[in-house]
Amino acid sequence: MTPAGVATVFLGGVLLLASCSFERRPEVEGEDARVEAEARAPEAILSDPTGSALETLAVFREAVSIGDLSLALALLDPEVRIVDRLVSLEGRRADEFTRGELLLELRRSHAEGMQLEVLDSRVLLLNESALVSSTLAVLQASEGSSLAREVARAEETVLLMLTPAGWRVRHFHRSTVPSSVDLP
Repeated sequence: MTPAGVATVFLGGVLLLASCSFERRPEVEGEDARVEAEARAPEAILSDPTGSALETLAVFREAVSIGDLSLALALLDPEVRIVDRLVSLEGRRADEFTRGELLLELRRSHAEGMQLEVLDSRVLLLNESALVSSTLAVLQASEGSSLAREVARAEETVLLMLTPAGWRVRHFHRSTVPSSVDLP
C-alpha cells in the first residue's frame, strides 16, 4: 500500500470514529442489582428458587430500562423466544428482529417515559425451570414531568431455565390490555 493509501485509510478511520456517538448511560441503582445478581451462588439460588427467579426477572427488566443491554442479553438463554407487545414493530414481523433489536426498541420506549410497575407475580417451579406470571401497570411520564400515569396493563409470562450461571430467560411473552383506569 502506498503512503497516500495508508494516509487515506487512517483518515477514514479517524472520521468514522469522530462521527460516532455513544449513548451515555446514567449510573443508577441497576448497577448494584447487577453486581448482586452476579454474586449469587448457585447454592443461594437453590435455597430460594422463587425469590431468585423473581430477582433475575427484576434485574432483566431494570437492565433493559436503563439501557444495560449487555446484562439483559446475558440473562437470555441462547434459544430464547421473545414476544413483547410493548415493542413497536413499525410494520415488521417480530421474527424479523434480533433479540438485541427487540431490546433496543423496548429501551427506546423507556427513554420516552414508559415505566413498568409489577402489580402481582406468581411463580410455578418445575424441576430446573420456573414459570413466572406477572401483571404489570404500564405507566407513561409526560414530557417535562416526573409524574407518570397508567395507560395500560400488561400480562407477562416468562419461562426461566436454571443453568450453572443461574436463571436464564428461555421464553418471554408480554401482552397489553387496556387499563381499567379512565383515560382522557
